[in-house]
Amino acid sequence: MDEELIITNPQTDNLAFKISSITSSTFFLQDMDFNFYSILLVVDGEGILQCDLKSQPFFGNTLMRFPIYQRFRLQAEGDFKGYLLQLDADFFWNHRHRTDVPCKNALFGQPGEPLDVLNQDELGRLLSPLELMQKEFDNEALCQYELMISYAEIFLIRASRIITGNKLNEKPRNKREPQLLRRLIAAIEKYYSTRHSPTEYANLLNVTVKTLNRITKSQLNKTVTHLIAGRIVTEAKRELYLSTKPVKEIAARLGFNDEAYFSRFFKRHT
Repeated sequence: MDEELIITNPQTDNLAFKISSITSSTFFLQDMDFNFYSILLVVDGEGILQCDLKSQPFFGNTLMRFPIYQRFRLQAEGDFKGYLLQLDADFFWNHRHRTDVPCKNALFGQPGEPLDVLNQDELGRLLSPLELMQKEFDNEALCQYELMISYAEIFLIRASRIITGNKLNEKPRNKREPQLLRRLIAAIEKYYSTRHSPTEYANLLNVTVKTLNRITKSQLNKTVTHLIAGRIVTEAKRELYLSTKPVKEIAARLGFNDEAYFSRFFKRHT
């Protein structure tokens, strides 16, 4: 039987996150909410994932990640078991709980492959906090809310480490690299609508483009250009999904004077 665990922010009564424990492929026949960041952990089952006009097969031991407003559909066959974690953006990354920015970027920041195949050890490390969260939800106790939020953050950090290949026992080649990466991502978050070239961010951070690309490739397996484009595309999707603004107005707000060029840019990156 499918079950849903819903956690609300006690200060505002707004939803913080929800977890659906999925035990049947019929779960995916219902209408999905797309105004969340979504992570689907497939434990058992197989089928077809449809996302961004592409279809690809999936099997058990798979992690899928979808940024806010990203539409997706699963056609699952036979028995199915998994967990769908859906996060409210304002709560987790804009207000009280500020999970590390590179963690968010690794999970949702870039367009591309949404599907990651896991080994048994990685699957176990992701299942553990989800199962602990379910037990905590079923048995009320002191500081229950705070503990459940901590389990959710553990899940997110472990998932981002698996995706980027940063195991707990690995040391960075250069202690300065993670710091510089955080500064770069923070700069992109601040200036993505006005600064679109890697050179502008290199000048802002007083380093070379080559240095930035080396760090982003080693830490995130992305170029600086991909990081910038990914942030622009995420904002463009939000505007196109939520508002009735004309494309020309959205393009101008994101720093594109030419509506046709913006359309080509968007199509190239989605």
